[in-house]
Amino acid sequence: MGKNEYLCPCLKITKKDIKEAIAGGADSFKKVKKKTGVSLKCGHCECRVKKYAKKQLKKQSEKKA
Repeated sequence: MGKNEYLCPCLKITKKDIKEAIAGGADSFKKVKKKTGVSLKCGHCECRVKKYAKKQLKKQSEKKA
């Protein structure tokens, strides 16, 4: 996997990992962070991951409605 495919390159966390955390019950960025460990090393990815997680959570809530 290339460097650009990771949302969190330090821990090698991908978009797929974030989606799986949300599918597994994480309903906030804080819970996604806890499930995946994203942004716990250097923290540079936090804004990017937060934005992506928010987008995925919105999609999930729209599917339920």
